Amino acid sequence: MKLKVYLNGVLDDLVNSVQELNEKYSDKDLIIVDSQSFENEERIFFQTLDFFETYTPSTEKYTFVKKERTFERGALIKVIDFKELPEDGILFEQLIREIFIREGFEIHWTGVGPDQGKDLVLIEKASGPFSRFERKWLVECKHKAISGKSLGINEINSMVDSCRSIGAEGYLLACSTQPTSGLVKRLEDTQQASGILFKYWDSIEIEKRLFQPNSFPLIHMFFSNSSSKVGWRIYNSESPSFWAANYKDYFVYLSSRVSMTFPDLRDVENIFKIIESAPKLPENQTLRPRAIHFDNKHEQYTVYVDYLVDNEDRIILKPSQLNKYFKDGQGLYSDNEYSWYLTNWDIKLVKENHLSDHYHLDGKMYYEPFMQDFKGGSYRDDSLGDKVYGLDLW
Repeated sequence: MKLKVYLNGVLDDLVNSVQELNEKYSDKDLIIVDSQSFENEERIFFQTLDFFETYTPSTEKYTFVKKERTFERGALIKVIDFKELPEDGILFEQLIREIFIREGFEIHWTGVGPDQGKDLVLIEKASGPFSRFERKWLVECKHKAISGKSLGINEINSMVDSCRSIGAEGYLLACSTQPTSGLVKRLEDTQQASGILFKYWDSIEIEKRLFQPNSFPLIHMFFSNSSSKVGWRIYNSESPSFWAANYKDYFVYLSSRVSMTFPDLRDVENIFKIIESAPKLPENQTLRPRAIHFDNKHEQYTVYVDYLVDNEDRIILKPSQLNKYFKDGQGLYSDNEYSWYLTNWDIKLVKENHLSDHYHLDGKMYYEPFMQDFKGGSYRDDSLGDKVYGLDLW
């Protein structure tokens, strides 16, 4: 059977087999938006990323060409395999704790529970029209993904007694599979009888929260296999040429001077590889990308990176040492004769107390003061090259 291939609504090719289709198209950044079957032919409809972003398809069912990285839009695709977490549940508990921290809650451990697991105590703070209020929650974590079994009534401790022993007004059950219908009914009945709020997170709810921008890096930290399937996660902001993006454990802004779409993701990934090629730093020092601007008119990039150093640490890298890897003002690509996509590096030294409660690798204080620079491609300070040819100091 013949396969007709349509690209952005136009007939692009005619192939004889799925193997031939894969050979011709699997290395391209294309998205399948539809397929149609007829008696003597199959029709497959691809779109490029930029076309896809401005196109409203007739169906909400998206599938993607199998390739090294993917671009997701629409309904959340279940990709997190909780079986990657050890059966003892310790990493699962740490995962839940990290999600809450990144969502802005105050949280700490209780003692070891009857099942040898450590429960969490969460403080919910909110402001009403007249006053602020706080609510304490007991969070119990149950990791059953290895067996795949649902969580039953007999596997939960005395919820009401546990809450009252610490003065909690709410109880949240976090499980890596799902509760049985009997357990859900018990939670509902206990809430009505005790006046304590009862909620639960199953694997689907946890995955949904992991795909939020603030928690997305946790996928890379806790799920090494699953993270390889996730690829990019891109969110349009208030401007048509300004985007927020997650990739691996990075959170960056992407912007373009005149284009209505983000820079080529292959270029951005190569920029990340350059950053990752820099010398290995001590534990309390790191290079963290913040934004990448592409000047479409002059075909050049501006890359914004923070060099984070703990207040108590000695600065390891001078601008000249870093420039051996970044090569400020030179081409992102080159051959024996030419270079192209000149890349300008804006590296900012940031001294922080890494033990502070306010410290976070991707804290908003590293982004908010510089949003106009990220959008327009202007420097926050001197370029890396200017620092090198000055006094070689930060």
